[in-house]
Amino acid sequence: MHKYLAALTAICTTVIAPVPVRESVTATVPQLSIAVHENQRLVRRAANIVFTVAVNNLGATNALDVTICDELPESVATVTLPRGVDLFDANACATYARIAPGQTIDLRLEGRISRRARLGRARNRAIALWQGRRVGSFTVYRVLPNDAPRSSCG
Repeated sequence: MHKYLAALTAICTTVIAPVPVRESVTATVPQLSIAVHENQRLVRRAANIVFTVAVNNLGATNALDVTICDELPESVATVTLPRGVDLFDANACATYARIAPGQTIDLRLEGRISRRARLGRARNRAIALWQGRRVGSFTVYRVLPNDAPRSSCG
């Protein structure tokens, strides 16, 4: 019986022998920041407005497959889209294959406020999506009545 015990001990020590530890490699995930700006805080109905969405890679590695979307407010009647930007249900979106460390992407959207836009505060929101992460920002502006003279009958 001691022969079997000795053989079993030899097998167990072979299987349980310490394995050298490999160095762990930590993957760094890019860190993006986003800011939304408008060219005017007070805008009249039927006037033009420009929104700029700035996305900056603050990390040390490339951000891959980054989608930037500007959720246009209801007060915006029309928008001029730059090349590479598509409109989906009032969301102007563009996808970039890569944003390098330190690189900033500026997405500029020119719009026109509706002639019947609701007066008061309006909010423009934007988000950036990449590698399972999300960051967002917004800006607030005020819609004022236009100064167009009203026609009178009679």
